[in-house]
Amino acid sequence: EAIKAHSKTVTPAYKIIDKDKFYIDKNLFKEDVYIKEDFYYLLSRDELDKITTLISIYNDESLEVVGNISIKLNNTEIGNLDIFRNKKKKQLSFFQRIKNYLLDIL
Repeated sequence: EAIKAHSKTVTPAYKIIDKDKFYIDKNLFKEDVYIKEDFYYLLSRDELDKITTLISIYNDESLEVVGNISIKLNNTEIGNLDIFRNKKKKQLSFFQRIKNYLLDIL
């Protein structure tokens, strides 16, 4: 019974941002992006509805960090995550490689 009473008083940590489900619509930012970590925060159920996020995108295309996510509770920032450019190069097809090779030697 003491365990039950104790478990009712524990505030759970909610996953606010999931790194595996994060994406930005291609209409807003054309490149693939990712975040490096999830964001958890201890919240009551009432506070969960008071969470807001703001995504900012930088205009400098040379940076690896392309923006950030500001996480707020009642307009007070409780967290901030960087958004990174996904640098994975697309694999070229055989014909694209030959074309690039020929263009390089001409």
